[in-house]
Amino acid sequence: CPLHNIIPAWLKQTANKDLELAFNISNETSPFPEILGRICPQDVLCEGDCTLNDTHGAITIGAVETHISETAFEQGLKPLFPKEKIGKKVAVVGSGPAGISAATFLLRAGVD
Repeated sequence: CPLHNIIPAWLKQTANKDLELAFNISNETSPFPEILGRICPQDVLCEGDCTLNDTHGAITIGAVETHISETAFEQGLKPLFPKEKIGKKVAVVGSGPAGISAATFLLRAGVD
């Protein structure tokens, strides 16, 4: 995965029916998995390289990622952000995907 998502870990937790842990893992490396599950070209990336293609067919990673986020949001789960701040402020210029990603990871690091 180009984003270094921990896909095997959230797939395992989904199979174990631990939605909260799967949701937390999927949000750990991705600022918005609920969107990327829909727009990422998994068919030519991870699903295209999946070794199960030879026998069973690839795991539909995008569909699972979308399911995790949608179900978690329906149940009231939200991405984790630290309660304690580090006392620093940063301004992010730009409201596109890069700016939103930067702001999300800065918030997760405790920056205002």
